[in-house]
Amino acid sequence: MQFKTVSFALFTVILAASCLTAQGTADPSGRWSGTWGPTPSHRHAVSMELKWDGKTLKGTINPGPNSLRLQKTSFDPNTGLLQMEVDAGSMGKRLRYLIEARVEDGILIGRWHHTKLQGDFRLAKK
Repeated sequence: MQFKTVSFALFTVILAASCLTAQGTADPSGRWSGTWGPTPSHRHAVSMELKWDGKTLKGTINPGPNSLRLQKTSFDPNTGLLQMEVDAGSMGKRLRYLIEARVEDGILIGRWHHTKLQGDFRLAKK
C-alpha cells in the first residue's frame, strides 16, 4: 500500500514537471542569438528579440539602431511553430524575407527565403 502511494506521488511530480517544461520550452519570448545563412559555410551572426503575450508575437532582428521589425508574425504554442516576415535591404534593394521556425528544446530552428535565396538558422535563448 505504501509503495503505491509513493509511486503515485512520484508519477504526479514527474507528470507536473514535464508539463511545466513543455510550456516553458514553447514560449519564444526572450533574446535569441546564433547564426543564419544560405549554406553551412556561409553564416552570419544574428540576434532576435521576441515577445509573446499569449495572443500576439512581436519582435526585432538585431535589436539596436539598425534593427529590423518583424511583420506578419504568428506563433502556435501547441506546436511551437513561428511564422514571420521582415523587409531587409541588400545591396540597395529591399527584400521580403519569409521565416518559419520551431522552438525545440530551447533552440529556435528555422528556414528563411526571399525571391532569390533561401537558407536556415539556429538560435539559442540567452
